[in-house]
Amino acid sequence: MDHYFHENVKTAGEKGFRIDFLEGTPFYYPAHWHYALELLFCTKGFIFVKVGDGESMTAHTQQLFLLNSMTIHESWSHEAYEGFYIHIFPDDMKRYVPTFDKLRFSLSFSSNDLERAKAMSRINANMMQIALLHQEQPEGYLLECAALVYSTTQVLVQHFSHPLVEEEVKTVQTGIARLKPLLDYIDLHHAEELTLDGAADYMGVTKEYFCRLFKKNMGVSLTRYVNSVRIAHICEEMKYSDLTISELAEKHGFANIKLMNQMFREIYGCTPSQKRKELNASG
Repeated sequence: MDHYFHENVKTAGEKGFRIDFLEGTPFYYPAHWHYALELLFCTKGFIFVKVGDGESMTAHTQQLFLLNSMTIHESWSHEAYEGFYIHIFPDDMKRYVPTFDKLRFSLSFSSNDLERAKAMSRINANMMQIALLHQEQPEGYLLECAALVYSTTQVLVQHFSHPLVEEEVKTVQTGIARLKPLLDYIDLHHAEELTLDGAADYMGVTKEYFCRLFKKNMGVSLTRYVNSVRIAHICEEMKYSDLTISELAEKHGFANIKLMNQMFREIYGCTPSQKRKELNASG
């Protein structure tokens, strides 16, 4: 869990995708985005996902979530879980589908659409097989996993994609990508004070324009976003640090311990002390 934030999805090399398996203690990834198309498949427990400033959704066991490239989202789990992420990189997939970076995907379809229902069943079967292969790891299983990811990607392109018009592509890329330098800065300097005036100056825009730009693209205020990054770092450090909760809060930029406790409970459904006990018990 060293890579939480924007553009920190590791590269995939020649194959054009990567799979990250999730097993163990509760987690929280603050609001983030990346260029990769993301598939999230839960194999045990529950994983929660919130897209933009919308309502949170629950990924139940054997349920697939799809998150388009450059989509702001958070994800978390309050208890032990199992599952995996597949990140599919548009620039690499353009070798096979030249317009891949200009496609948008949706798994929604009507109940009487038998063709898409059949395609969805094929995708779910692929996800279950990937989970089984990871668990058993027979000789050559990585080759079979790769074949299943390519098969899934082909089904997504054929049955669950639609092209974006050029203006939509520009709108998506311009708004979020413009914030990237600031988001990278926040990740590195989250423990420092960051004001609206300072953030606007960093981007070279007025405070009023910055507030609209940030809320439109991130779905939350600057303060809420910075505090969520701090919370994630606090929870991660709990796994190996002997610092007290108050000391961790101060180290990661919280001057108000009451606010930190409130946000922590909102995100994880428990107090920091309770979370530390869970992490120690599972470790």
